[in-house]
Amino acid sequence: MEHKTHKGIYYFPTYRAAHTFAFQNGYPTNRIINYSRGWAIQGGISGDYAGPHGLKIGDWYPRGVDKPLRQRKLPHGLVLIK
Repeated sequence: MEHKTHKGIYYFPTYRAAHTFAFQNGYPTNRIINYSRGWAIQGGISGDYAGPHGLKIGDWYPRGVDKPLRQRKLPHGLVLIK
């Protein structure tokens, strides 16, 4: 897909192009935002944007999950979740 890069964010000419790129590359498809430069893919509210140095595959979380849980392994195989 054809896209432009500006300040590390991919911008697409149409919503369909952004959605197709997101779907084919494993990015979230529920946060595709229209800006004056074009359509950008965002990894959640206040999240990073898809780009060469921004949002990477696996850096986004489903709706309702703000940030990852921190886990720490304890002795005897227990896991502490904060």
